[in-house]
Amino acid sequence: MKSLVFDAGPVISLTMNNLLWLVEPLKERFNGGFFIPAAVRAELVDRPLNIKRFEFEALQVQEKIDCGFIKVIDDAKVSALADELLGIANSCFSARGSDISIVHQGEMSVLASVIALGSDAAVIDERTTRDLIEEPLHIARHMQAHLHTKVKVNNDNLELLTRKIGKIKDRQN
Repeated sequence: MKSLVFDAGPVISLTMNNLLWLVEPLKERFNGGFFIPAAVRAELVDRPLNIKRFEFEALQVQEKIDCGFIKVIDDAKVSALADELLGIANSCFSARGSDISIVHQGEMSVLASVIALGSDAAVIDERTTRDLIEEPLHIARHMQAHLHTKVKVNNDNLELLTRKIGKIKDRQN
């Protein structure tokens, strides 16, 4: 089945720019499923519903979920894989003796969902997540310039992460 898995950022951008209506014609033209992991749903709907300023946008996203245009992946295996990817990714780089957290649960839930579903792509707006998939050593170079300190790479963890998420990159070609 053709599918795309969305991270929170692109959906927030569509919603904040009053373009969420595009989901329906895009899905029809794509002829596949649009998904978000449960962790992303929490970012888009659950938490914002409790914040007056973001409640309207959360209700718009919830409507797309209720109508079935966006399906939520709430699967224990996907969550476990996301936790595993998060732990590995956030221990790939260190500076001054401490690991550097480079990604969050939502992004790793998206990657875990893409792997589990065999999706066509992940729809993300995070440069770090994209670099993890395409060019992970670029992250170390960028952080080193930004932090003005030596960034060490845990090559074992980076290789393990690359093996686990490598299938995503292969599907992009």
